[in-house]
Order: sequence, then C-alpha cells, then structure tokens
Amino acid sequence: MGSSDIVQSPERPQQREKCGANKGTMVDRPSARFEGLWHSVRELTTIIDCRFRDFSDSRTPENCIPTIGNVAFGSVQGTRSFPQRRKGPSKPASGRWSIYAFAHTALVSESKSRQNPREWYALVDPLIAQFDAFIRRDPAQRGLIGSESRFGPLCEGHLFGAAAHLAIHGQFVVLVTGFFIPRGDPPAAETDGPPGTLLLAQALEAAGIQTRIVTDRYCWNAVVAAAIASEFSLERLICYPHPPETACRLAEGAGHRELDAPARAWRQQFFADCPRLTHLIAVERVGPCHTLESLLQQPQRLAHSRKRFESLVTPDQRDHCHNMRGEAIDTYAGDLHRLFEEVLETHPFVRTIGIGDGANEIGMGAVPWGDLERRLSGEQSGRVPCRVPCHWNIVAGTSNWGACALAAAVMHLRGQAALLRPFTAAQQLRVLEEMVANGPAVDGVTGRRKPTVDGLPFLTYIQPWMGMRRILELPD
Repeated sequence: MGSSDIVQSPERPQQREKCGANKGTMVDRPSARFEGLWHSVRELTTIIDCRFRDFSDSRTPENCIPTIGNVAFGSVQGTRSFPQRRKGPSKPASGRWSIYAFAHTALVSESKSRQNPREWYALVDPLIAQFDAFIRRDPAQRGLIGSESRFGPLCEGHLFGAAAHLAIHGQFVVLVTGFFIPRGDPPAAETDGPPGTLLLAQALEAAGIQTRIVTDRYCWNAVVAAAIASEFSLERLICYPHPPETACRLAEGAGHRELDAPARAWRQQFFADCPRLTHLIAVERVGPCHTLESLLQQPQRLAHSRKRFESLVTPDQRDHCHNMRGEAIDTYAGDLHRLFEEVLETHPFVRTIGIGDGANEIGMGAVPWGDLERRLSGEQSGRVPCRVPCHWNIVAGTSNWGACALAAAVMHLRGQAALLRPFTAAQQLRVLEEMVANGPAVDGVTGRRKPTVDGLPFLTYIQPWMGMRRILELPD
C-alpha cells in the first residue's frame, strides 16, 4: 500500500560506523513505502558485514560484495561473492551468507525500482515473492486482501523483512494466538490461528530456535487439542491469566490498574523468565481499537482522518477489542496485547511480528487507521482496526496462510526447507479435525464446528500451502 504501511524500525547509524561496514554499498534513504524493510536489510548488512570481516582474511568488504542480479533461489552465484582461499569459480552461498546477499541486493536495487515495487520485491528473493503472492488471495472476499484490487496492497515487503530478521537473529520466539468466537455453535476458539502458529513454532524448533506458545483460558482447550495433533510438546504451551471481566471493561485508570495488578505481575515475571527473547509474534490475535491519542501518534495519517475518526468512533467505543461485526469482545479477549506494548521496556532489541487478515488483529497498528477504515464496510468500520503496531505486519487471506508463509520464508533463507517436509496436507487436515473435535473449535466466519477455516473448505484452504511446498520441492 502507500507510504504509511511500513512501521519504522530504529536506525542504527552509529553501529554501522563502529563496524566499519562498506559505505560504498549505501543508497539514498528510500521512499517511506519501504521504510521498514529498508531498515531491516540495512541492519542485516551491518551485522553480517561485521561477522564477514572477522571471517575473511585480508580481503576488504568491498571486494566481497555479491554482484547484483546473481540472486537466485536462495543462493548467490558469481565471482568474489565470498572470501575464497583458492582460485576458481565461487560456490553458491546458502544459509546466512545468502541472507547477506538478499539484504545487499535490496539496498542497492531499491533506488532503481521504486516505481515498480513488485519487480523490486521479486529481485530481492523470487521465492518469497511467490510465497507472498500465494497468501494474498481472498476467495470469500471477506478480508483486507479483497480490498487490494481497489486500494492497493498492504504492507509490501513485510514478509521478507520479518523472515530475514527471524532467520538470522531468531533464538527464542514467543508466539501468541487464539481468537474466541462467542457467537459460535458452540462458543469456542476459531480454527484460524492455532494451526499456523503450531506449524511455524515446530519449524523454528526443528531449526534450533526455541519457542513458546501463549494463549488465554478461553482458547486454551482448542490450542491444546491442536498441539496434541501436531505432536507439539505441551510443556511449551503457556496459559495467560485472564484478567477479571470488570477490568476488561474498564478504561485506563486507578480501578483498572488495581484489577489488572495480577496480570501485570505475571507479564513482568514472564519477561524476566525470557532473557534470551528475540521475537514476539501474534497470529490471529485480536487487539484493542484506536484512541484519539493512538491515531494522532501514527506517523503517516490520511487526510481528514481525525475528523472522520471522531464521527465514527464514540469515546465509549475506543480502546476496546471488537470483532468484524463491531461488537465489543473485551470479556473474551482480555489484555494479552499488553505483551506487545510492554516488551520493549525490558527487551529493547526484541522485534515484533503481527499476522492477520481482518484489521482487528495485533500488528494492524502498523497501517494508518484511515487506510484500514476505508477498506472495511459497514458502520462499524471505524472501530474494528487494531491500534497495536508491530515492526512487521503480514497481511494474508487467512492468518494461518501468513504463518505458513513466514515459516517457509525463514526455512528457505536458512537453507533448511527440508524441515517443512512433515507438514503435509494430510497432517494439516488432521490438526484441524482434532482441534474441532477435541477443543472444540469453530469456523470463525460460519461459527460452525467443522474443519474449515474462514468459511473455506479444506481443499480450497490448503492450496496456498501446497503451492509453497511445490516451490520448495517438497513432496505432497
């Protein structure tokens, strides 16, 4: 979408100066459209340049820069791409070295391709560009993706930015999921969220990255059922202490702080118990809507957003969690979103990733309220968008697809795509069926207790994941 889609990551020019990274590879500051991704790849080149200098012998970084145009399917081909101790053609790079090539290519080529972002994105990594295309479909025309033909794509480049940072920096990742459907038959967690979260967590675990999954008591049984079907250790599941219902309905103030004290103490202890935390990821997890303050803090607002916001969202409707119908669901949503608001206080280097499909999920605060509001229909369009931002926000037709694409992109960048082999269509169907039967869980759109996701039958729902598997040359 427009320049306002990208969450700005902190610049680190002093680190680049200290590391003595190759200044010749720097480009002019990019357009705001790619602000977040530009900072992501700049940070990657800085860090890997430092490691590169330690690894190489007498060569300077200038002599070891990959050649533009040689990026192909996770490897770099060309002369002098990496330090070599003997003469002859260089070998294709893999793993962290290929990430370096992608980052460097992104920095140099961005200035040449600002007018055609899709071509630029495909140049950075053609496979991840295809993953992104697979998840940007909306067969039911019910989510944000359906609006892209009219208003343009949202959060371009965020999938690559999130995957690249997670691939090289990921050590300890906490994933948050679970969306309760009070109108379901029966009331239960929805099927979108936990399956994708578990696939991503298991892939990261297989790659040597520690993970934990956090949900609340309303969604606990469904997540446990899905974890058992996925053969994911229940010891790595964490149940967040749901605050009292009164606290969920109170606005910020003395009364709220008093009732929220146990949950706040839990969050503080949780962060203290995770000293190696590197990433916090939300997959289909609802967050509160905007306040006037959060609206005015957004760096790129559409014209007349404040006036329209005040006309559509009354003061008593602000800072509450809503479903797509605009109904307040604070009682069931709780305040799990506060993990994302408070994490940087104790872990300033943690990076956050949001994955959603309908505008009311954690991470959507990365997109201006006005841009999201115009893409939604109905009188509730103003109170649906979530105000909680993340460093990267992955928008997909279903959130499960976004989580699967992130897993595929990370494993591809690390050269470990084979770790995704166990997650076949049959395995994913089994997870859905066990989740529905034993959770229980319901379809988030129809409210029915069936192994479907957002109203899509399984054969339609699984197509994007099967497409990604074929690209990675994994058997069906």
